[in-house]
Amino acid sequence: MTMPAGITGKRLGILGMGHIGRKVALRALAFEMEVAYCSRSGKPEVPYARFDRVAALAAWRDVLVVATPGGPQTRHQVDGEVLKAIIQLFM
Repeated sequence: MTMPAGITGKRLGILGMGHIGRKVALRALAFEMEVAYCSRSGKPEVPYARFDRVAALAAWRDVLVVATPGGPQTRHQVDGEVLKAIIQLFM
């Protein structure tokens, strides 16, 4: 199992494109990362690709940031299917 050498040029998936998710995305652009996100609703004002399913975003990305509020609305968003997609990067 090998870890990516650095983040420049990697794909960043962001779960949650609220205030914090947007700040993370801006910082990722400084590293020339490709950014995509998944959120409950589309954000037409942001220029990033949107995934409808968290597992699809997890399968696409090199790095995944979870930037959602805690609580019942976001509970279990990162489930077994998402974890399986994350693990695939290291196999």
